[in-house]
Amino acid sequence: MGREIKKSIEKPTEDVEYVESLPEPATLKKPIFQEIRERPKLVTYCLGLSVSFLLLGFDYSVVSTISAMPQFQQVFGEYHDFKLIIPAAWLGLWNGMYPIGAMIGSICSGLVQDRFGRRLSLFIGSILTAASVAVCYISDVPVSLDGKRGLFLFGKLLQGFAMGHVVSTSQTYISENLPPGLRGLLFALNPLFQLLGQLLGAVVVQALLTTNGPQAYRTCFATQWPFSVIPLLLSVFMPESPPWLIRQLRVKDARQSFHRVGSVGVGNLEQEFQSLVQLVIEEHQRAELESDVRYIQCFQGENLRRTLISVFASLIPTAFGLPLLASVSYFFPILGMTVSTSLTLLIIGVVLGIVANIVSFWTLVRFGRRSLMIYSLAASSIVWLASGVAGIFSGGIPIWFIAGSMMAIIVIVGVGAWPASVVISVEVSSLQLRAKTLGIYGLVSNLISGSVAIVLPYVYNPDSGNFGGKTSFIFAALCGISFVVTIFAVPEMKGRSAEEIDIMFEARLATRKFKSWATSGSKAKY
Repeated sequence: MGREIKKSIEKPTEDVEYVESLPEPATLKKPIFQEIRERPKLVTYCLGLSVSFLLLGFDYSVVSTISAMPQFQQVFGEYHDFKLIIPAAWLGLWNGMYPIGAMIGSICSGLVQDRFGRRLSLFIGSILTAASVAVCYISDVPVSLDGKRGLFLFGKLLQGFAMGHVVSTSQTYISENLPPGLRGLLFALNPLFQLLGQLLGAVVVQALLTTNGPQAYRTCFATQWPFSVIPLLLSVFMPESPPWLIRQLRVKDARQSFHRVGSVGVGNLEQEFQSLVQLVIEEHQRAELESDVRYIQCFQGENLRRTLISVFASLIPTAFGLPLLASVSYFFPILGMTVSTSLTLLIIGVVLGIVANIVSFWTLVRFGRRSLMIYSLAASSIVWLASGVAGIFSGGIPIWFIAGSMMAIIVIVGVGAWPASVVISVEVSSLQLRAKTLGIYGLVSNLISGSVAIVLPYVYNPDSGNFGGKTSFIFAALCGISFVVTIFAVPEMKGRSAEEIDIMFEARLATRKFKSWATSGSKAKY
């Protein structure tokens, strides 16, 4: 953005009434149901965008669970000690290629969003999602075994790229448009929808276990297509994000978009729009922009601290063991369970996770994000440690203890660390850098989860490390490390507006002082 555009932002057009003094934050805090009543369309759009997380969970479940299907193993597997398995190398690549693709997609999404807007970014991601499913569907067409495995690998890479694109765009749109009262609740839906997607994926795979031939796993792939239709339709019908339009100096379009998602006659939408305009202007002034927003700005000044917190929050699902929890349908048979029993336990675990995430709607409102992270990570570390000890022994009782421990961890993180980390990762960034920060969030999250997904089969698979249940020790250590980092680095931002969070970081407040900080002047609350 050049000097003239910067000057135009600092001195807005006649469409903008520059507000020198805004109401006190306390006067702008509203009950949640009032927020929903004032913006029913916006809430509906954001709920629709959350469906992208359902597809994310569904795909993660399918790619992790389908490898346990006898029909899939007959086409893509090989024998090891007279038993069909997927080699650790290919299993790791399949599990890891999806998050690696998502990492690249997240970064590309940040560039596309800031250049062309949120709607076009969502449209592109939706089209690529449908195309990637088609590649997976025909992955068994090549004659050679390596050809089949390679085409499936490419399909997972493309699907990861598309989903990284869609999810990053959805997170940006939701986080920069919802008011603080609704932001936490809507982002709590992300892990809930992801778990619901895993449940649907597990149910589909289990229902097709009795189907003969390749049509069993092909049908699993085909069921992913309908989920790509919803974000595609949203990209066509939902309004463009007002904060992005303001940054493009399209203030008139931004006002129309803002009023379009609010209820006429309910609340003072024009005053809130003026507050949003002023917030965007002040962010540009503080950043002293002379060019377009760039990724390097996320690592400059106080933004470095904010970016590091967002990146750390992105690692929490990997730290509490999501890659292993999502692979229990393959992991449990290695320990000695039947495939059908492991699928049943996967379904039970996902249902428990859904219930836990529904409870998190209350915990996120009642407790701080920081407290939820600290206590749930500490508890998870202890449970993983006990599970690792059980893995030292053989027999039916240790196997069921490990299974029960993993079910308990799903509940613990479902009410605490998982939804809290999602909210923290988006709240901590400024509106101006949110798309770029979430792109970095997606890159690091998927890079680490992809690396873990590649390495993990080498740890527990019988043709490699053969650690089995002792794999739990790894996640006990990761949860313990995350517990310590949260105490010293993650501040409490519950109930704070974007401007309040900006002020606290600019003041370089200590982590523990965020919760008790109070504004001394008249600040906008958007």
